[in-house]
Amino acid sequence: MKMENPKVSIISVCYNILKAGRKAYFKQMLESVENQTYKNIEHVIVDGKSNDGSVEYIKKLIKGKKNVKFISEKDSGIYDAMNKGGDLASGKYIAFLNSDDFYDDKKGVEETVKYLEKKQADYSYGDIKVLPLDASKKHKVVKAKLANFIARMPFGHQSYFLKRDIFIKEGKFDEKTFKSSADYDLIVRVILKGYKGVFVPINFVSFREGGFSHENDFSFQEVILSVKKNCSKYGVYSDSKWEEFVRKKRLPLNVLLKLLVNKDNKIKLKFFFEIIKIYIRKFLKFLFILNFGKNTHIKILGITVYKKRKK
Repeated sequence: MKMENPKVSIISVCYNILKAGRKAYFKQMLESVENQTYKNIEHVIVDGKSNDGSVEYIKKLIKGKKNVKFISEKDSGIYDAMNKGGDLASGKYIAFLNSDDFYDDKKGVEETVKYLEKKQADYSYGDIKVLPLDASKKHKVVKAKLANFIARMPFGHQSYFLKRDIFIKEGKFDEKTFKSSADYDLIVRVILKGYKGVFVPINFVSFREGGFSHENDFSFQEVILSVKKNCSKYGVYSDSKWEEFVRKKRLPLNVLLKLLVNKDNKIKLKFFFEIIKIYIRKFLKFLFILNFGKNTHIKILGITVYKKRKK
C-alpha cells in the first residue's frame, strides 16, 4: 500500500510565557517542531491573551513562517485553548505539545505518521521522557501502558496523535466537566468507542516537571468521574461502587464485554482475560456453595472466591 503524506497539526497553547520565565522553553518547543524531518506540518499556537509581552515575542519568532497559525484571545482554561486549537487545525492528525515540552528526535513525527498510515490506526501513543527540575538529575521514562487506562493516565498526552475528525466527532475535550483531567477523559472515550491505536516505539517527546503540562496533572476524583461518565451507559452502579472499580483498577463485566469489540489487540487481550477471571470466580463460588453451604469464607491463592455476607 502506497504511503500517504497527510498533514499533521501540532497544537501548542500558552499564556504569559515571559512572566513565567518560559521564554527559552517556548523557543525550544517551536524549533523542535520546525526541525522535524516530516515537512507537512501545520503548527497551531493558541495564546490566552497574554499581557506580559509574550504576544509580541511569539509574533517575532514566527514571522515569515507560512505553516504557523497564531491566535491570541481569552479562554476559560487550558482545555478551552486546546479545543480552539483543534478547531483551527486542518491536518488529518492532531497532537498537543505545550509551551515548555519539546520533540527531541527530528524524525519523531515522520515515524509516527508511518506507523499510523501503515497500521491504518486512528491514534498513536508512546513513551515519553520526564525532565526533572534539577538538571543534574537523570530524566525518567514514563512507559505507555494503554491497557491499564483504568485509574491512571495510560501514556503522556504529548505522545498522543489522533485523527482530527475523531477529535471533533467525540466532542473534543470536556472542559466544562473536567478542570485537570479532560485529556484522560478523551483517551477513555476513544478507547471505549473501539478506535484502533498503535504504539510507536520511538521515545521522541520530552516533558518538563513543573511545566505548563505538569501543572495540570489530573486528580483521582476526576478519574472516577470520567470512568463513571463513560461507562455508566453499560451498567448502573452507585458512586461508591464506581470508586471501588477504579481503586481496584477493574471494570464491571458488562463494560469488559464491550471492550472485546475494540480494534486494539492489546486492550482486547487484557480484558478477555479479565472476563475469564470473573467467570472462574463465579464458577468456583457456585461449586463451593454447593459443597460447603453459605457459611464459608474461602480463598484460593489469595483470591476470595466466596465470602459470607453480613446480615
